[in-house]
Amino acid sequence: MSSKVKFFAILFLLNLASCKNHARSDGAFFEGYNRTESGLFYTFHVHGSGENVQHKDLVLASVKFYWCDAPIEMATNYFVLGPVEPSVFPGDLNEGLLMMRVGDSASFLISADSAVIHLGFIKSYVYHLCDFLRVTVFIDEVKPFDFEAYYEEREAARSELQAHLDAEQALLRNHLRRNNITVSPNNDGVYVIVTQRGTGARITANSTVIFDYTARLLCGRIVDSSCEDISFYAGLISPWRDYQPQEITVGEQRWITGLDNALIGQTVGSTLRLIMPSTASAGQRQFIMPHFQPLVLDIEILEMR
Repeated sequence: MSSKVKFFAILFLLNLASCKNHARSDGAFFEGYNRTESGLFYTFHVHGSGENVQHKDLVLASVKFYWCDAPIEMATNYFVLGPVEPSVFPGDLNEGLLMMRVGDSASFLISADSAVIHLGFIKSYVYHLCDFLRVTVFIDEVKPFDFEAYYEEREAARSELQAHLDAEQALLRNHLRRNNITVSPNNDGVYVIVTQRGTGARITANSTVIFDYTARLLCGRIVDSSCEDISFYAGLISPWRDYQPQEITVGEQRWITGLDNALIGQTVGSTLRLIMPSTASAGQRQFIMPHFQPLVLDIEILEMR
């Protein structure tokens, strides 16, 4: 074993021993903490004088998370917690919140495994060295959660969304009928039309595919293209853009969600016309187009690696 490998192995074991011991019940990590019957460790830093947290309350609070003493970086430290419900698992944060009142500041130790399984925290190097997620909470405000208003708003939003999707589907069906398109959609709702069959290799999942594309609305208006000439005549030319074929890895869905499955099984040299609903044209690549509008995507498959 090289000296460098030995050094990192020793460093790993030292970190493992120190953090694991630090998180055990006989370590200093628990000094000053009390323990509930369910196994939640807690300690109060500040006692406020505001109203108590009740079931179904929304809790507005500053919250910080740590694996042992290693902070977890979050986009914000200010959260709306709740509505507070009965505990989902023994020793969860809801139990701790119900012990607090406005103005309180407290820390809670939650089993690391429970935090990953029930709270959606990601397993990491530090997680494997620590038995507990530490959550520090300062409560700024509590207010009752109006379930009736919430369900009414959610149902109204759902109905509005469905109305938009139904109108989009009507546009799509009309376009298919007027253009005598009879192919069936795939599982993503995408209509795949092979306008020219290539003679190259067949595309599989995890292939790297290079292609040119032009994106249009159903009315024919071009909204984007990888080709400089097409972009120029469509009035979309940008002096800051490098007009080059697009490259993606099939299966990663890092461009638009409906493209990957449409490419699988096609051959290099083929040209495709993909007619897709807005649900399939979403993704990291966002075209400048109205909401809830189908997209027509012309693809020329140039190369596969």
